[in-house]
Amino acid sequence: MKRMLKYILIIILSFSPIYCLAQGKITHTQRTNTPIQQSQANSTTQSLPTTVAGYTLGQMTRSGAEKYTFDKGYSLSYPDGSKLTAHYVDFAGYIWNDVELFFYQNKLYKIVFSKPDIPSEHKSYGAQTPDSELFATLSQNLSKKYSKYSKGGESYSDGKTTITISSPQLTYINDALNRKATNSYD
Repeated sequence: MKRMLKYILIIILSFSPIYCLAQGKITHTQRTNTPIQQSQANSTTQSLPTTVAGYTLGQMTRSGAEKYTFDKGYSLSYPDGSKLTAHYVDFAGYIWNDVELFFYQNKLYKIVFSKPDIPSEHKSYGAQTPDSELFATLSQNLSKKYSKYSKGGESYSDGKTTITISSPQLTYINDALNRKATNSYD
């Protein structure tokens, strides 16, 4: 009887991996170069951001931007109905004296960073802020991070968001709303 149980146990154990493989519980570990794996590798490439310094392009309303600005402790001015200007915003390692937030139909469509404040240890007495150096560094960082989206010059676009950089401004734009806002002024 023991011998018979031993044979039954051997048979069960020898067929169980085949059964598990058929049930999908065991998978074959062979590596393949399928298009799925290639696209998964490309999915790690960063796309252009839609949330910049906490402000979300295409979604944030004017009142939402005001609330966020006050909650962060930044100061705010109201130049006109379609624009707010946040002051002393911390972004990309710098404090930006002016960050203009543009709205179209109560949705944020453009953010313009200007007048970055350089820490005092990088300034010499009586010297102007070295904007050209700062913007060259920012430009290099953007190029490394988003080279896939380069449109030449200092512009990057993925069809939804555009980033442009030129001393003295760094601009993020929601393309769809920007087209609507631009066409509404024509």
